[in-house]
Amino acid sequence: MTMANAGETGMRRKWVRGALVAVLVLVLLAAGLFAADRVAALVFDHGLFEPPKPAMADVLDGRVANDERLAAISAMSELSRGLTTDGVTPVAKTVGAACVEGQNNWKRRDGYRLSCWVDVKLVQAWSGDYAETAVAIHEKLASECPAGTLPPSDPHEPAKGEATTVVEYTCDESTSVFVYFAPTQGITSSSRYFPLAEATGSSRYISGPLSSEIVEVVSSYQWFAVVDARRTFFQDQP
Repeated sequence: MTMANAGETGMRRKWVRGALVAVLVLVLLAAGLFAADRVAALVFDHGLFEPPKPAMADVLDGRVANDERLAAISAMSELSRGLTTDGVTPVAKTVGAACVEGQNNWKRRDGYRLSCWVDVKLVQAWSGDYAETAVAIHEKLASECPAGTLPPSDPHEPAKGEATTVVEYTCDESTSVFVYFAPTQGITSSSRYFPLAEATGSSRYISGPLSSEIVEVVSSYQWFAVVDARRTFFQDQP
């Protein structure tokens, strides 16, 4: 081998070693960035190369997806107007919004990071026969949102201080109507049956009377139902 050939061979070896080192550095750098991105996603709820995801309060207060929130309120208000049954008196309407954080792990996968909805609650009251009116309310809701639930044919009267199980009628993939019944006897303004007019970390009370005002009105009746029209207006991916 001549000296010229030996020099060329040495140069090729150096070039190959340099290329391998460069590839190794790039691989290690990519692995480090990926690890840092996953740590950031766990700590800050978004990766290094992703824009920050909105906080729950931003969605609830309308700083994010406000047009969708207002459209959902309008749609649920319109829907609730058609959910009144003959023989009952609408005594109160409240509007609120709430969010829930999804769980996405090996035990459970909700498929979303944050899900938020608006609800328009209509309080209806009446006196007299419980079962007949309760069946009529269920049938009305089932006719508006027929997916998945059959109205009960013989509902049992709830005991004093107790409410019935909540029944859900599904309208579409983002809209449902919920209903439960209770006697008015013994209810107070601190009752869990009515929404409190205050904001919490995961909900907002947008409009409507105070719980004490609702209680004052329904107390002149024997029974009441809470019909809750609810629509999801925001969901993002985990």
